[in-house]
Amino acid sequence: MPSRKRNLPRGGAGDNGAIVAKPCIPIRARQAPNAMKSVLPAMNRIFTRIATLIATAAGRPLTFLLAVATIVVWAVTGPLFRYSDTWQLVINTGTTIVTFLMVFLIQNSQNRDGAAIQAKLDELLRAVEQARSHFVGIEHMTDEEIEQIRAALEKEVTDADDGPCDPDDEIEQLLRPDATSA
Repeated sequence: MPSRKRNLPRGGAGDNGAIVAKPCIPIRARQAPNAMKSVLPAMNRIFTRIATLIATAAGRPLTFLLAVATIVVWAVTGPLFRYSDTWQLVINTGTTIVTFLMVFLIQNSQNRDGAAIQAKLDELLRAVEQARSHFVGIEHMTDEEIEQIRAALEKEVTDADDGPCDPDDEIEQLLRPDATSA
């Protein structure tokens, strides 16, 4: 009967004297994680730069006008192509591909923007002496918990002001030209 030791990868004695198996990984494979560690940040920077450029461009009026022009050209060419299946497939495929890719780019931008805003708010909570720093990290709570905190804060403000305030009145007051100079 063959020894089990022979089938195990090379290992050594553990803390309790038991044989501990070390994984048999080829040298190239062991080096890959280190190589990936240096490649991933570069890829992330490149992706972030491209995603930001595309998301910024997508929100411009010129981009909207180009999209409308594309639809108009497509619609005008309908009679030329006798409204064929291929003619319809062109716009369907194009819009599907653009929509699919834009979902990921916009989500990436939203995630980055949200994280940056959260970091800035956390820094303000940390730096401002009167701020309650226990609010740092509440973005990780459930929606219900955050809603409870928001409601409690509104109640606290209402109680402190001796009655409810009308946000519309406050905004109108701020928008008056004479209010800003006073």
